[in-house]
Amino acid sequence: MLFSRREQLPTLEPSFTQRFSSKLGQYLALSNTREVKQPKKKQMLNVHACYALLGEKTEDKQYKLTDLQQQLEKLAKLYEKKSNRRLGLEQLALATLKIDAEKEAEILRHRFFNQNFIDCRLFSNTTTSPLHLALLSDALNITTFTDTTAQAPVPEFKACRHMLNVMLNDVSMQDIETYYRDLRESCSEVMSERGVDAESLQSNWQLRMRYDNSSNSLLMKCMPIDMLRDTFKRQHKAAFGQTNSNQDILIEALEVTVSSEDEAAPGAPANSNYVKRFMQAWQINTDLTWSKTLDTTILDNDISYLECPVLHKIISSRLKESTESKVSDFFIQKI
Repeated sequence: MLFSRREQLPTLEPSFTQRFSSKLGQYLALSNTREVKQPKKKQMLNVHACYALLGEKTEDKQYKLTDLQQQLEKLAKLYEKKSNRRLGLEQLALATLKIDAEKEAEILRHRFFNQNFIDCRLFSNTTTSPLHLALLSDALNITTFTDTTAQAPVPEFKACRHMLNVMLNDVSMQDIETYYRDLRESCSEVMSERGVDAESLQSNWQLRMRYDNSSNSLLMKCMPIDMLRDTFKRQHKAAFGQTNSNQDILIEALEVTVSSEDEAAPGAPANSNYVKRFMQAWQINTDLTWSKTLDTTILDNDISYLECPVLHKIISSRLKESTESKVSDFFIQKI
């Protein structure tokens, strides 16, 4: 009787089996409601923004340079980790455009599959950057292109230069600013004499700099002297693959250029040194055709990275595939 009464008394604590069953039920319920993390999608690079970043005209304005710059900064870190070499944003933008042109070239090869590209020229029926045409011509092994929408160049005063030939250590920013004010005034006078409205143009002043024992020069934006020295060394190493740390730095000239307000996107350079290096292989003729005069692969070290397979793999996966509609305005014709 005693044991029977005890069994009828309420149990204050759950048994081991009850506790185990409760915990298992909670775990299974939590597992069913837990979200499965999806892998992050790679952000696609905007080709039009790359052209704008390099100071090239582009018809499509649906981009933000700040977004592109953030993407390229991440790619720069990734490439440095894989190759132990640091590239600037403009270098990565140029590489992106080269790889995109190679994708476009595949579409054109398919369209003109029965045509031999020897002694052919490439042309476009729409406004196209000469850089775009040069990159596409390179990808197709074509040595002549024409921009049919281009207009004959009109002689126009575009730049002033004042030779300095002073060592960076021997000049102050105050001296440089004085040179700039004098040169800007001189430029304004010349432009007024030629009928150019100086007020409607933007001016950009830069310093042409190089190491004293070298002919490789860079155009540098004006900034405090110490910052200018460090920036020059870093950009010189990125552009030419070497830094002559023991050599004096020479300011060769002060250059002032003027351009229309709509020639480049806001925040983009008037001209990229890397684009200039690449376009050195091409020469414009009086009939507005461009002819290749130099093998791009033998140019200076500053664009040798364009052939890097590691960089090609990184960028290619972040570019949309080309379509027939994208290259519908390009044509190839026998000369």
